[in-house]
Amino acid sequence: MRDGTLGVIVFMKRMLQRAIRKDFVPMMLLGILMLCITWGARLIGVQGNGGDAILPENAQAAHAPLNTSRPNPDIKVVAHRGVRMKAPENTLPAIRLAIEMGYSFVEIDVRYTKDRVPVLLHDDKIDRTTNGKGPLKDYTLEEIQKLDAGSWFNPDFAGTRIPTLEQALAEMQGKIGLYLDQKEEPDAATIALLRKYGFFPSDTVINGHCAAFRALAQDAPVMPGARSAEQVIEAIEEFQNPAALNTNCVNLTQDMVDQAHARGVRIFCNTLEAAWPSEEEKAMKNAVRLGADALQTDRPDIFFPLVKKLKAKSAAAN
Repeated sequence: MRDGTLGVIVFMKRMLQRAIRKDFVPMMLLGILMLCITWGARLIGVQGNGGDAILPENAQAAHAPLNTSRPNPDIKVVAHRGVRMKAPENTLPAIRLAIEMGYSFVEIDVRYTKDRVPVLLHDDKIDRTTNGKGPLKDYTLEEIQKLDAGSWFNPDFAGTRIPTLEQALAEMQGKIGLYLDQKEEPDAATIALLRKYGFFPSDTVINGHCAAFRALAQDAPVMPGARSAEQVIEAIEEFQNPAALNTNCVNLTQDMVDQAHARGVRIFCNTLEAAWPSEEEKAMKNAVRLGADALQTDRPDIFFPLVKKLKAKSAAAN
């Protein structure tokens, strides 16, 4: 009974908080309702936290606030689909290059074969990155691993296969962090696989199907999206203690970083919407200037020289 009442209270309070921000109803009425909800919560023994959130006594503790470095030349770098500038995306060669070049994380896209084996593939069809045709879901793992996933990129990579998630994790274990872009509804077997190789809940951020992951495991290191300071607060309220928040460098503001860091949550941003190299560099500089924690990019040729220059400038100033 207590758990059910608690669930209703938490849901109602979140809805009312959002309504206040959006001015959907008179502020006075909402203020009265909020007081009633808080009073009711105390009656059933639930602790409030400064009026910002109501959590059960055994709820997971919030993260401690994070220090913000501005600028942050030590920003972590994420290899988007591996180092896809130099190797076919979402393949073991692209992952190995990310490890060799000193990336902090590698981003991989995960989908399922007809026989429910998680493999690395961005598109729902195999046409663009293999010599096969049609939806991935129509192929078994045995059929998929007969396809060539490298020749489209460069003849030097002929014979490269679509890797399974397990093959990728085995390659990455102990060498690089995981940025998992989950393209389809996850299952318990996927979480078991991540745990097996030490990527759950640490050394991992999960983008995509965050609610489904949290339904399967409360400690899932989810990384919901946010494009404004308001959305930062809402995402942290919805997903208690997310591993990080994901945004675009174009949308990133100092207030977004401050709101996230005050709540102990990292900001990961990307430069993937940049149309030209000059825009890419500008977006990277913005992320570093504002104190973001990690940056996802396709352009190591821009990122690494830029960070080297910023570190040298910082060292000279000190």
